[in-house]
Amino acid sequence: MKKIILMMVIMLLITFFAQIRVFAAAPNENTWQYLASNPVGKATYHWRLQSSGSSDTYEIWHKAFAEDLSKKTGGRIVCTAYKTGALFAPTKIIHAVQSGAIEIGADASVYHSGLIPIGNFVGGIPFAFDSLEQYHEFWWDWRDKLIPALINREAYNPKNVQFLGTISTDYCMFGNFNIASANGLKGKKLAFWGSWADMVMQFGATSVSIPGPERYEALQRGTIDGGMFPAFAFVQYKAIEVSKFFYSPPFGYINTGVYMNYSIWKNLSPALQDAVYWASRETAFTWFKYWKVKLHEPALKEIAQRVTVVTFPDSEVQKFRKAAKNSWEKYAGKSEDCKKVYNLLLEYGKEKGYLE
Repeated sequence: MKKIILMMVIMLLITFFAQIRVFAAAPNENTWQYLASNPVGKATYHWRLQSSGSSDTYEIWHKAFAEDLSKKTGGRIVCTAYKTGALFAPTKIIHAVQSGAIEIGADASVYHSGLIPIGNFVGGIPFAFDSLEQYHEFWWDWRDKLIPALINREAYNPKNVQFLGTISTDYCMFGNFNIASANGLKGKKLAFWGSWADMVMQFGATSVSIPGPERYEALQRGTIDGGMFPAFAFVQYKAIEVSKFFYSPPFGYINTGVYMNYSIWKNLSPALQDAVYWASRETAFTWFKYWKVKLHEPALKEIAQRVTVVTFPDSEVQKFRKAAKNSWEKYAGKSEDCKKVYNLLLEYGKEKGYLE
C-alpha cells in the first residue's frame, strides 16, 4: 500500500513539474512573442505606412518595419509601406496619420513642428548631443523611457498621434564659401531651418527653407550659398557636384521618426502594442547600423576625394555651441512640453558631462 501511495505521489510530482515547465516556456499572452508563435490565418488589420525618407530609408527601415510587423503579430497586422510622395507629400504625413487617412507615418519631425511644436526638438537641434548614440539613448531609453512617455502624453496623444520612435543621422554644413570661423557666415544665404537657422543667424547669416531635393539647383543657380545635409544625402542628392566645401564637425543630428494614429493605438491589445513598438525599435536600429557602414562611411570617403573638407577649430565650435544653446532656449518657449524636454536635455547633458 505504501508503495502504491509513494508511486502516486511521484506521478503527481512529475505531472506538477511538467506543467510548471510548460507554463514557464509559454510566452506571455501580452507579448509579441506569443502572437508570433500563435499565427492566424486572416489579418485583423490592414495598415498603410507612408515614408518621407530617401530610397535607402524606405528599403532598409520602413519597408522592413512593415514586414516585421506582420511577423511579430503572427499575421494579425498586414502593413504596406509606400515610398516618398506615393500617397501624401512629406509635410502632410503627420496630418494623414492624425486623421486616420493612413495608420502609420514616417517623417523628419521638423515637418510637423507647426502642428506639434515638440517636433523641433525630436527633429534635431544643433549641438544637443556629443554622439548619435547619446541622441538615441535620450529619445528611446533614458530614465526608463521617460522622454517618449512625456512627449506622447503631453504633445502627440492630444493631437491623436502616437510617437513610436526615432533614429538619427549627422547634419553637416556645405557651401561654395571657405571660412575658418563662425563670424565668416555673415552675409551668407543658407538653406537651414528651425533652430539651426536661428543659430547661424546669430552670426549674420540669412536663412531660407528649401527641401533637400531642391538644394542642388538652388546652389547651382546661386540662389543660396550653402546649406545642410547628412553626409550620405550630400552625395545622394548630388549637392557634392555643385558644392566646393564641406564642413566638420557635424552641427548636430537630425531624425526620421515613426508615428501612428493614436485612436487605433489605444484600442490595440497590450500584445499588439508590444509588437508595434518592438518592430519599430528593432528595424530602426537595423537601419542605423546599415547607415553607418553602408552609407555614412563611404560618403565621407567620397566627400574627402571630391571637395575640400574644412574642419573648424575647437574655439570656433565653442562659439557655435554657445549660439546653439541660445536657440534651444528660444525654441523651449514654443510650448510647455518643449520647455520640459529642454530642461531634461540640460540634465542629460550634465549627467553625461558635455554640458556645464
